[in-house]
Amino acid sequence: MKRFRWPAAVVSALLALTATGCSGNTAATTSTPTATNDYPVSVFDVTVAACPQKIVSLSPAITEILIELGNEAQLVGVSDPCVIERELPRLGTSLAPDKENIAALAPDLIFTTTGLSDADKKALEAGGAQVIPVPGADRYSALLRQYTQIAQAVSGAITGARNASRTFDRLDSRLKGMRADHRVRVVVYYTPSLLIPQGGLASELLTFAGGINVAPGERATDEAVLASGAEVILCAEADVAELATRFPQLRVIPFDVTALEGVGGRLTAALEEPNATLLKKEEKN
Repeated sequence: MKRFRWPAAVVSALLALTATGCSGNTAATTSTPTATNDYPVSVFDVTVAACPQKIVSLSPAITEILIELGNEAQLVGVSDPCVIERELPRLGTSLAPDKENIAALAPDLIFTTTGLSDADKKALEAGGAQVIPVPGADRYSALLRQYTQIAQAVSGAITGARNASRTFDRLDSRLKGMRADHRVRVVVYYTPSLLIPQGGLASELLTFAGGINVAPGERATDEAVLASGAEVILCAEADVAELATRFPQLRVIPFDVTALEGVGGRLTAALEEPNATLLKKEEKN
């Protein structure tokens, strides 16, 4: 069945109506009652003086958080690998930002990863934007703080904290609501030669879908993977054929691996349907 897609004009109008922006932003809906207390706000060691009207995100994970928070309407540009329904300028990455085209957009605020170089940060700030390098969350317990600080930067101290709490609670409920009656031993291939190692946020997220990450190392040999006791390989659909040939003993399941880099709707969809059900042991006939 062909999936229905709303016209771009309708999507833009809906975004403007639902965004959780700041006082002074025509898209604002929730911040007006506390507007006088919302700014300035300090996030990730940067003080944001006023509501940013135009935001650039050079991180797919941050872009997805902004979408989940309802602040997509403030975005005017995103990184090359960002997944977003709207047509927005693609502006490189945190490691290689398209400084000329970013400057042409005259953003108020630019989110990057901590991989941004000092030289690129100074060049981006020279155009008048505030630059906030956001450290990645290495544990699930750190996600709420990340949500909160990003939300406060774009919606203000009080409004942002409230919106982050509501948004994170929805994510937390969806993840913890997954049924994982048992644990399947999995390895996740980011590429056919690169595994997602044990520990950290990605491994914690896999547990919600019933998986235990048993990867023996980031660049483990095939022999080491087999010796780990893995039952299932998760990998990008394009890599299924190669890994199925290398590991005929294991179930190889297509999975949106890059969703583990972010949070929110795409992540929960990847873990819930169809992949969460595929992680469960096949019923015996």
